[in-house]
Amino acid sequence: MNLSLDTILTNARELVSRLRRDDATADTAVSQAQYVQERILSMKQYGDDLAELNDISSHRPKIDILYNIQKENRLIKQLQKENEELKQLVTEHRSVLEKIMYKYRQHVQQLKLMEEKEKIAVQLFNAGLAQEIQEKASKIQEMALIMQRAIDIDDTNNAAQEERISALLLENRGLKEILAVHENMHKNKPISTTIPESNIKHNTDSALSWTQNIIALTIGAILLSAIVTFLAVLLWRSRQRRLLKTKCEPSESTPFSSVNIETPRPKEIVLYPIVPKLIQFNPPDINENTYVSASTINTTKKHRKKNLLQRGNNSALTISVAPKVRLLNSPSTDCTSDEYLQTAIRKLTIDELHQRAQDTCLLYQEFWSTPTNHLEKLRICGAGTKNRYCTIIANEHSRVKLSELPDDPVSSYINANYITGWPNEYHAFIATQGPLSNTIIDFYRMIWQEYTPVVVMITRLFENNKSKCERYIPDSRAHQYGPFYVEVKSINYQNDYEIRRLIIKFENEQREVDHYWYTAWPDHSCPNVVQPLIELVHDVEKSRIDLSKINKRSGPVIVHCSAGIGRTGCFIALSNGIKQLNKEHSVDVLRILCNLRRDRGGMIQTNDQYQFVHQALSEYARRLQ
Repeated sequence: MNLSLDTILTNARELVSRLRRDDATADTAVSQAQYVQERILSMKQYGDDLAELNDISSHRPKIDILYNIQKENRLIKQLQKENEELKQLVTEHRSVLEKIMYKYRQHVQQLKLMEEKEKIAVQLFNAGLAQEIQEKASKIQEMALIMQRAIDIDDTNNAAQEERISALLLENRGLKEILAVHENMHKNKPISTTIPESNIKHNTDSALSWTQNIIALTIGAILLSAIVTFLAVLLWRSRQRRLLKTKCEPSESTPFSSVNIETPRPKEIVLYPIVPKLIQFNPPDINENTYVSASTINTTKKHRKKNLLQRGNNSALTISVAPKVRLLNSPSTDCTSDEYLQTAIRKLTIDELHQRAQDTCLLYQEFWSTPTNHLEKLRICGAGTKNRYCTIIANEHSRVKLSELPDDPVSSYINANYITGWPNEYHAFIATQGPLSNTIIDFYRMIWQEYTPVVVMITRLFENNKSKCERYIPDSRAHQYGPFYVEVKSINYQNDYEIRRLIIKFENEQREVDHYWYTAWPDHSCPNVVQPLIELVHDVEKSRIDLSKINKRSGPVIVHCSAGIGRTGCFIALSNGIKQLNKEHSVDVLRILCNLRRDRGGMIQTNDQYQFVHQALSEYARRLQ
């Protein structure tokens, strides 16, 4: 019984498998039948089309059909040929267009460079011209005093000569009267006892001729001295104009930034008197810091009247035309630029700072007397492509050097310099230019290498339709810059600046960096309000301390604008000045400027920016009081 049930189950399984195979075969047969039916329909349609064509061909001559086919073939060939010619023309047009665009880009870059150079040249020329005009005005005033004194001397000489002539005429008149009386008294005496009349007449004529000769010589000498003095003044003015041209016109081979407007050394004008010295004039010794007063001139006039008949000496009259005001604690004018930057000091109390901030003339003279310390030539071959401006180059002794990548000798260069903080804080800041499109990765390499906690950006991306800085931070999403993954953690908007907390990841390590973006400071100018900038300085210092604890290591704060010298220099100078005011209740802005320019040439770019630093520190000092 068991065997029969197993047999039945086995047969049932075989039957089920056969039924399944039959179903599959039936499905295949149905699909094949459908395919065959479609083929039959297509063949039927083909037969209908063929019949229609045969019908058409039966009604048209075969010669016309062949002729039309040949004509269409010729048209097709002609169209193919025209297509090939059009392709060649398009290719040529593309190549020509690419060449034109390449030339256009080169021309635009040259124009941009020329505009920057012209701007720098005009600024330097205007500053130098204003300084020269000021100096010329003071020299003209000094020359006017000299001419006035010379006129006074000539008037005194003329008065003395007139007195001498009147005395001689009076003496001659008296002699004539004595002679007439003598003749009347001795008319009856013998000739032997009287003076011969011919001798008396001869003596009188000789005295008159001698007097006339003296008068003629005196008048000629006065005219000659006036002519020589006038020619000397003209010669001096022509020499000063030549010196002005040679100082203010840079040569083509010299970069514009290397033209330093320095205060010229005081020159001395030596006047050698040519007039006959009928009087003695001993002027007091006049040096760079002493000037002849009115009382001295009056004393000299009195001395002349007592000695009208004495002969003068041959010593020259030396008069200095040096500036009357000499800056306190300033180095001598003959020192080198490096010596000036090392030794110049001018420490100001809070009251003196308030006064100095309002004295634009002294600040102007102080700013343009400070050497810029620009580097004229870069010794790294190929690094010029990483400079935004060809005249602003990183100084070699304080340059930030990145780790060199393999097979890339220029990879260690970036246009950035270490800046010393106050007091002598080593590598407190890094001043750099706004990143270019080809230096963004180098910028992040510097942030990572130097363990930077804060980046301060004091520029817009575009100003006056000119690119000032490439965008190197993401808006709100994460972005990949080479091997660096940058993510925005938070954004805080203030009145004049934005604060972004960035998370930078590199090789399984991440750090947090605060990015401050100050946009209310125009290029080559100054902000209208001081308070936001002072708040920015305090916020940056606070972020530096907080992030040093988070990252467990702190490096220099990176500050950049477009060129990395103007607004960047003002921010660092203001930060150092605030620290000094907090500690000592006094500040030495000149020393801060010299330290900045020793580390990076041209820091604090304009006189207005230098005056703004004084005003900002003065405003902060008022709050301290």
